[in-house]
Amino acid sequence: MADDGELKLRPKKIIKRHGGHHGGAWKVAYADFVTAMMALFMVLWILSQGPEVKNSVAAYFTDPRGVPVVQPSKGTLDNMGVGIMDKMPNVGVGSKGEGSGERFAEALTNEATPKPGDPKQKSGGGPGGEGNGAAAKKLRDAGEKIAEAIKANPKLAEVSKAISVRMTDEGLRIELREQQGGTFFDSGKANPKPALRKVLREVMPEIVKTSQPVVVEGHTDAKPYSAGAGYTNWELSADRGNALRRLMLGLGATEERIREVRALADRRPLPDMDPLDPRNRRVSILVALEEPVPGLTDEGEDLMFENPLAPAIAPGGPAPDPNSPMTAPAAESGTPAEPTSDAH
Repeated sequence: MADDGELKLRPKKIIKRHGGHHGGAWKVAYADFVTAMMALFMVLWILSQGPEVKNSVAAYFTDPRGVPVVQPSKGTLDNMGVGIMDKMPNVGVGSKGEGSGERFAEALTNEATPKPGDPKQKSGGGPGGEGNGAAAKKLRDAGEKIAEAIKANPKLAEVSKAISVRMTDEGLRIELREQQGGTFFDSGKANPKPALRKVLREVMPEIVKTSQPVVVEGHTDAKPYSAGAGYTNWELSADRGNALRRLMLGLGATEERIREVRALADRRPLPDMDPLDPRNRRVSILVALEEPVPGLTDEGEDLMFENPLAPAIAPGGPAPDPNSPMTAPAAESGTPAEPTSDAH
């Protein structure tokens, strides 16, 4: 028997208990997040699809049962905002409708496609549905006005023979060709001369009235720069094209209208002309059509003179005899010489 004063040890049992229940609020938040992400990716997927898929999805969400919505064609919303992608077709009161899904999407597509004879029909070829033929006629009218304005301006009498206004299969093309000694730019440089600004003041008002895109081109003859100049016909044609573009912007053109600035160097000489002919040094303004015009060629119809390739003359010189054979002008220096930068 143990002493009364002896301490008796007993094992202590520790019982572990879990904490109280925390609830399921986080599950609701997580479910909302997953639902939102699913909706986001569905919208992104729909936006990447073609018109047929978009119309089908719009039709399904408009009426998943397959019964078309019947509403007056001139309702409160005027059929705008119905569906999630495209507007509803104009469904009259009492119409039997076209169902939903693919059949309803077909109805939407047919509504968006004008029928022949519909005044809303768009024939393409220009902004606002302007037909290519109508756009070509407007450009031709603009070209004739430009030609008349240039010929009527006595200040441009000396340089008018160096200007070509043609209606081509691409659109209205206005070319400013260099004469001996340089007419529109300093020789071998891209510095515009006053004659270029005077011509543009007659040209730009009619171009601004049109809506077609504009292409600016720079051309040179085949005479290369002197070796080691570090500057070629490519740079010259690009610099002259951009110089013309900047002048056009200052006279009413917008950046959005100018589609391209092409640097073509000596790669496109004038038809049936010696690549070394100085008239190949030129800049062009092309008011472009969306589609080629039947019956016209790339050379086009000249609106300025009967012979658009008449020999260029020096300012103040006598006019060439139209009955004499066309001969290429002599080099600027008057005698054959090695090509240098001054030949441009």
